[in-house]
Amino acid sequence: MFGPQLLRMAFRWAVLITLAGGALALLSHRGTPQFVVSVFMFGAGVLFTALVVVLSRIPGR
Repeated sequence: MFGPQLLRMAFRWAVLITLAGGALALLSHRGTPQFVVSVFMFGAGVLFTALVVVLSRIPGR
């Protein structure tokens, strides 16, 4: 379905987005717009990581 190189690249991006969002959320002050954007980015990274994991488990036909 998807090539292993494409999934590897997508997984690396997903991990980068998740780590960056989590680090920024930990370092920013609560109640600021930066915190809200960081938490949103962290959530998007987690969802993107889950999507890549699910797609990598689907066997190709």
